[in-house]
Amino acid sequence: MKIVTALFTSIILVCGQSVAQNSWTIHGGVKMIEYRGDNIQFYYRDESPAPDDFYTNIELTGKTIYTVGGNFNNYSKMNRAYWDLTGNLYFGKYFGADVGASLGYPLFLNGNKSFSILPTATVGGGFYNKDLGTLENNTTYIQVNDTRFKDYENVDISLSGFYVFLKPTIAFIFDVSHNAQVRLSGSYLINADFSPEINFNGTGQNGDNASDSEKLSESNLAFFIDGERTNDSPFKLSGLEARIGVSFSVGD
Repeated sequence: MKIVTALFTSIILVCGQSVAQNSWTIHGGVKMIEYRGDNIQFYYRDESPAPDDFYTNIELTGKTIYTVGGNFNNYSKMNRAYWDLTGNLYFGKYFGADVGASLGYPLFLNGNKSFSILPTATVGGGFYNKDLGTLENNTTYIQVNDTRFKDYENVDISLSGFYVFLKPTIAFIFDVSHNAQVRLSGSYLINADFSPEINFNGTGQNGDNASDSEKLSESNLAFFIDGERTNDSPFKLSGLEARIGVSFSVGD
């Protein structure tokens, strides 16, 4: 976290000293996620007076999700260090959002500097929520902590958490006009999870919406990955990303 704070501070200082010839970039693309096995089940023992064991199979289709986002940056044809402040939304098989800051240096490949390669490294943090399916109720009711769900009703479950990340990126930048460029980029996200938990959502005893959550470290829940019990997340956010974007210069 000290590294992230220091990077954000240095970029804010640079922004304050260089307000001309900055750019906005909007982009979209795809991201890969990785499941840790070929067969995944979620297990939960509820906390009612007469507890029951529940098992749910996790759907493993769809390992590609989508992303949209943008950044504010100082890209120019002057020989200087590059920075940006960026944000992304992820959707598909899970929903997520992150923000970060990047540093790099453009390498121009022709005389008029209309084509460049831009290597950068981004650090930041984010949040994710992944739907895991439905906890099927075959008994009277499901209870999570002190939350009692409606009799004979199923309960939706999801996995959520916070993470910090490092993302090396290579971007290819082409001029399409004096004030606009197209960007093609590839990245690899490396992340570390913090406080992942299982969320339970359904109908309460009075017919209203009810929800509660449990940490993955609790003894009354677990994932079974190819038959082996684990209290870790069954999928990884780390992986390849590919994006296409358009940049527009401002402040010229």
